[in-house]
Amino acid sequence: MSLMFRNAINFNQDLNNWNTSKVINMYRMFQNTLSFNQDISNWDTSKVTDMSLMFWNDYFPSFNGKEMSFKQDLTNWNVSQVNNHTEFWNDKNIKWDKQPIFTK
Repeated sequence: MSLMFRNAINFNQDLNNWNTSKVINMYRMFQNTLSFNQDISNWDTSKVTDMSLMFWNDYFPSFNGKEMSFKQDLTNWNVSQVNNHTEFWNDKNIKWDKQPIFTK
C-alpha cells in the first residue's frame, strides 16, 4: 500500500472496512493527502513493518498554509512488527496525540 494515496490532496473517502491483514508496507501511504480525516482505526496492521513517512506533509503550514487534516485515534493499532516509522507524522506545528504507540 506504499504511496497509494500520495499527493491525493483532496481525498477523504471511508477506508475503515478495508482488509489490511496482509499488508507489510505503508510507506508514504498518505503523503500530502491533506484532506483525509476518516476513521481507519479498525485496520489490521499486525504485519506492517514499514510506516515511515506515512502521514508526511510536504506543505508545512508555513508553506502556503496547508496542513494535514488527519486527527483520528490510531493508538489501538498493533504496530509491534513495525521496524521503520521514521517521520510517521511530520507536521510539527499540529499536535496529534493519537498516533500509534511504537515500541521499536
